[in-house]
Amino acid sequence: KIDKLKQDKITKELLNQSNSSLNVSISRNEHQNNKKSLKSDVKKTSIFVNKLRSMNSEALTQCIRDVETFNLTLYISEIVTAILEINFKPTDVSLIVKLCIALHKRYEDFTPPLIDKLRQSLLTPNASNQNKDNNSDDPQSLLKKKRIQVRLMIELFECGIFREEVFFINLLKVLSGKSININKSSAGQTQIKRQVDLMSISTFVKYGSETLLGLPTKTIKNLSRLSNQDINDATIARFTSNNVSVELKSMIIEIFQQVCTELVKAHKEYKKKEKKAETDRLIHGSLTDEKKLEFEMVKKNFERLYSVATGLAESLGEDIPLLEEDKDGEGLLSEGNSSKGISVWDGGSGNTIEYIGPFTDPESRSFYEELPDLTSMVPLNLLGLTAEQAQALRDTWKASKETRYTTPGKEEDDSSIKLENNDTNENESYPIINEEETVIEEDTIAINESDSKSNDEVSSSSPSIESSKLDNPGAKVNTLLNEKLLECTSKAKCDEFCVNYCFLLNKLNKNKLIIALSKIPYGRSELISNYARIIAIFNR
Repeated sequence: KIDKLKQDKITKELLNQSNSSLNVSISRNEHQNNKKSLKSDVKKTSIFVNKLRSMNSEALTQCIRDVETFNLTLYISEIVTAILEINFKPTDVSLIVKLCIALHKRYEDFTPPLIDKLRQSLLTPNASNQNKDNNSDDPQSLLKKKRIQVRLMIELFECGIFREEVFFINLLKVLSGKSININKSSAGQTQIKRQVDLMSISTFVKYGSETLLGLPTKTIKNLSRLSNQDINDATIARFTSNNVSVELKSMIIEIFQQVCTELVKAHKEYKKKEKKAETDRLIHGSLTDEKKLEFEMVKKNFERLYSVATGLAESLGEDIPLLEEDKDGEGLLSEGNSSKGISVWDGGSGNTIEYIGPFTDPESRSFYEELPDLTSMVPLNLLGLTAEQAQALRDTWKASKETRYTTPGKEEDDSSIKLENNDTNENESYPIINEEETVIEEDTIAINESDSKSNDEVSSSSPSIESSKLDNPGAKVNTLLNEKLLECTSKAKCDEFCVNYCFLLNKLNKNKLIIALSKIPYGRSELISNYARIIAIFNR
């Protein structure tokens, strides 16, 4: 294997020398002398250009063979344009390089425009967007095309077609977001600045580590370790000067350190969002589309940085920083709560204006605490309450809510809800009427045609209940429990269900509702929080 690597180095050096100015001038003279024997048919040469634009492996291989037999002098500009504009695959880069070598050795006017346009595309800001009006390339495909051009430029330098090594210093500065000055003329300079392109930097290091930086590949490192000898000088084919190589290495190391710093931050942010998402799933059953999108963006950013950092570390022989779990995370599963399960909120601190209690955000607090008042939305006779009793319920709820946030942790007095033993009198804990007074018997809520006044109140208060079904309360109860209850996926639908069910409330239907709320369908975990809101509304 070591002998093969040494032979590969010799092959690369011979290929680089074969494309030197002296050797190329000889091959071009031979081609000029044999031009009369070449095919100059317009139809066949047009087919050559069409094959090149198709950009598949078979067509490219055929084009390389046709260069030896066709006279392409009149089509050089079209060929250059096709190589620069067509989005070929990364696996076809080696074939494109072979085609460029064949054309470089035969046509003097092929290489200069190709190199100039590649240099302009890679160093000029927004060069990838110049053709936006002429094609439908999306930003991702344009970035992919730029990475392929970076690789193409490195391989053209390796084979000797392009020999300007200082270009790669400017290229690396541009990819890392630094400003560079390009002398367009003696009259002045053009300052260029672009954003950091980490994926193109990764491509630069992957394909230029040996050619530009003189760094050993993974295979060479393994063979050096197994053979117990230094084989770097004998197997690494570097074509840059020592000064350029050292400067490129220092820039890559600086970029690697910056990527590692950003990686640690991105990992911390990713773990924080992950725990937040787990907490939201426990509370709400699912995530909103906005939170899903935010989490996916953070996750992709971390994965992108990790991929770049790993590639750079492998090429430089460095280690990426240890990514520890976030100890300062938030949510129900942090700060030791992960080993204790979900803990009960003890009141916390309610002194700040933005305080939201045990909830993760104001939206969650609003969902669980801002409950509709059924006593003001449903006729009191259907609830079995008088006006005084309804007002007492409202006062109790208001006092309980204020106590919960003004004096957290304090023992509740006799006027608030108490959690005592089963033998405690309910009248002492709840200042409301007992069950015999609140629960209306089935014959009491039946809607008779003679009671037109009550019927008018029901119709005006609940327009969603169809008058045709009022004669069959059982069918309406089944519809609410079997259909409408399963559709309660928002605050508005939960509130509407509670109001509608109040018009059919009796002891039998109350038991049916309890059974329905205790049985959540399989795979419908998003209903958990909404069922909790329904229970809280009726409990109020």
